[in-house]
Order: sequence, then structure tokens, then C-alpha cells
Amino acid sequence: MTSAEVEAWFNNPESGLLGNTMIFKRLFPLLWRIFDILCYILALIALNWAMFSWNKIAGALALAFSFAITGLISEILHRKGD
Repeated sequence: MTSAEVEAWFNNPESGLLGNTMIFKRLFPLLWRIFDILCYILALIALNWAMFSWNKIAGALALAFSFAITGLISEILHRKGD
């Protein structure tokens, strides 16, 4: 099958094992957002834990950096939504 045929088959609600695949097209972006947020939080935890394990000053600086980046991302997303 060519890629166009595969795409046509995937977009056809009558095809596939589960019939209508529209639920997967809506569910996947939501799951991807949750996965992105989870990875971001885990990366911040790992960074801060490693820096605090090194010494307290590095940990405090990493924590401040984490809060600053999170605040910046929050502001950018808020402006994008307006």
C-alpha cells in the first residue's frame, strides 16, 4: 500500500478494527500533552535533586532557575491564549 492509501484507509470511518478512529485523533493530542507535562516535571525534579545532591547553593540556584523558566513558559502560554 502507498502512503496515500494508508492515509485514506485511516481517515475512512468504516475501516479499521475499531470502526470510527475519530476518538484516537482526539485522544492522542491530549495524551501527548499529558506526556509532555509529565516529562517536564520529571526533568525539573531530576535537575533539582541532582543539584541539591551536589551542594545547597547549586540546588538553590537550580530551584530558582526552574521557577523562572516555569513562570516564563506560563506567561508565554497565557499570552498565546489571549
